[in-house]
Amino acid sequence: GRIIAVGQTFVNGGGYQAAILRYNTDGTLDNTFSGDGFRVDDIGTGSDDGFFDVAVQPNGSIAVVGTALSTVGYDAAVARYLTDGTPDNSFSGDGFEILDIGGVENRGSGLALQADGRIVISGESGDTFGNSEFMVARFTSGGALDASFGTGGVVVSALTTGADWAYDVAMQPDGKIVASGIVATAAFLGDVGFARYNSDGSLDASFSGDGWTSVVNGAYSIARSVVVLPDGR
Repeated sequence: GRIIAVGQTFVNGGGYQAAILRYNTDGTLDNTFSGDGFRVDDIGTGSDDGFFDVAVQPNGSIAVVGTALSTVGYDAAVARYLTDGTPDNSFSGDGFEILDIGGVENRGSGLALQADGRIVISGESGDTFGNSEFMVARFTSGGALDASFGTGGVVVSALTTGADWAYDVAMQPDGKIVASGIVATAAFLGDVGFARYNSDGSLDASFSGDGWTSVVNGAYSIARSVVVLPDGR
């Protein structure tokens, strides 16, 4: 019944850093978590880090995804914490994994857990001010990129020629992956966008003919979250 929240907090002299908190059922901070109910981590070399989604694994470990600023731009970041709030050193050696796919910025914003312990994240890759793509990546339970997914564990889908972003991701019972976000229609305009991937990271052509679809709105519209219903919708 306890509640876990993630985000970012401004630290004087350190900029924005990633934050994770746990509350008791009555709304007070849970002091059994990191000593005072919250933990703040500077996960990048820059001053703008944050967590944007969280999920609890069956064993109680806490998986989070976000973005870390490096000296050359933003990278997606995945972390896992133990139930007491300490980083899980069995995940990538120190509890943190930075996804640097080279040459472009990439940011993480959504996270889903597979039944086998693997972690799927979504976000964007590219220039967020004009040209970016849906980004989905999968990690093993040990924190390494899953080579059986996409190219070296990462899939970048250029759905349009503008700024696309997969803000959230969810798992279907059959192992397929659904991502939601925004697909560009024109400069500073976009529609709610959805894509569905097979378990190997390829776009699922049985979904809307080519693996993705959009909801036309004629403005700037974003799907920030997605849930798969029991009947598959």
